[in-house]
Amino acid sequence: MITKAVNLWLGNGPRVVIPVSQFDTAWEFVFTIINAGTEWAIPAGANAVLNGRKPDNNVFAFAGTIANNKITVDCDVQMTAVAGDTICELSIFTTEGSEESQRAKVVGTANFVLAVEAAPNSTGATPSASDLDAYGAIISGELDTYFEQHPEMIEGKGLSEPIRLAILNCFQHVAWRDTHGQDYYDALYELLMNKEVLSITAVFDQGSAVIYDTDSLDTLKQYLTVTANYDDGTSGVVTGYTLSGTLTVGTSTITATYAGKTTTFDVAVTYKEYQYVEWINSDDADSWFVTGIIPSNTFGVKVELARPDVTVLGTVAGIRLNNGDTRCWITAPQDATNKNVRFSWNTLGNMVSANNTISNGVKFVATLNYKNDRKATLDGVDVGTNLPTLYSPFTRPFILMGKDNQGTVNGTAQKFFGAEFTLGTDVTHKFVPCYKRSNGEIGLYEEIGGQFYANNGTGTLTKGGDV
Repeated sequence: MITKAVNLWLGNGPRVVIPVSQFDTAWEFVFTIINAGTEWAIPAGANAVLNGRKPDNNVFAFAGTIANNKITVDCDVQMTAVAGDTICELSIFTTEGSEESQRAKVVGTANFVLAVEAAPNSTGATPSASDLDAYGAIISGELDTYFEQHPEMIEGKGLSEPIRLAILNCFQHVAWRDTHGQDYYDALYELLMNKEVLSITAVFDQGSAVIYDTDSLDTLKQYLTVTANYDDGTSGVVTGYTLSGTLTVGTSTITATYAGKTTTFDVAVTYKEYQYVEWINSDDADSWFVTGIIPSNTFGVKVELARPDVTVLGTVAGIRLNNGDTRCWITAPQDATNKNVRFSWNTLGNMVSANNTISNGVKFVATLNYKNDRKATLDGVDVGTNLPTLYSPFTRPFILMGKDNQGTVNGTAQKFFGAEFTLGTDVTHKFVPCYKRSNGEIGLYEEIGGQFYANNGTGTLTKGGDV
């Protein structure tokens, strides 16, 4: 219900007119009674009734509810059934007399007019069957089902203009919450308005963007503008188009289709040697990657990893670097009694742990001073704050998927999803799991520097699906 607050005057007062639409029952009227310029105190124990006479001289009466010195009356269909001015009187009364012979005593009245605006179909014309179905679809919120059952109506044929406009108005409220999305409704809007698309044009502004032969066609949409030209001489940018074709190295011709019309555009396509994958996995603890990154006092890291699918007793090290008693690492032991994710910054005395029961193969995200925030976090939750400055400069680089324990490097079994290294607030390195398309070699690709990192160990890596 939509609440409409209205001030009425006790007895004779200014004429109050409340505009409503015919057949509209969405209103809840909340009346405040004014007397001599101030709010009138409704007597305790009083009741209220709203009496009305419609333009066809039929009458109605509906009880009101009194609470907090206000009178609330729900709008009934009888109040708005007839177009024109409906004369209304709100009566407030008490009861007096014995229980056997009670009678009502009116203690106040207030008058107003409901100005009922005629509905589009108030002339008595019988709506077509298609209109009735479509109207029902509006009310029930099942417009998509209606058009699936009545494909001949998709172009608005047989629907009266008021119903078409009602559907279009409804789209503004439902397009954001159903599975079709805005593109579906953009196209349907034009069809319902009976505007015929004569042709379409496509302008692809690639600029310096690199399109790879492994990219999806949807990648092109951020650089593409499709314009529809209509039979009424107008044109407009549209989004509900589809793309077809294949991205091959060199120049590819792609087809855009909208409202049954097609056009083509060309794309410069580059070969991509490194195919990203969801993860890479080591079960034998004999694989690791030497990053070449030596941490400084504003160094930080975010690593995404999981314990391997199989239980391999020992430490899962996302990163680990020991230099005597000075260390910087994120580890996740996998023994039977300790599954804490542990963070160490400077010394063992600075270590913090996050209790967790993360299962094998389930990804978690851990950060250590990421973008110099002086925090340790696990899946977005702080487990350590106000970390001290990393005071002892290291001389050896960080190891990913392994550990450097005072110069002795070895791998750790794990499933690795990626890592970012930061210096101050800047991301300096971003490692993504990948493989070479030319020979299938699995490794890491560092996006910012554009470098492939091969496995420095001798173990066997497996990989997840392409992304």
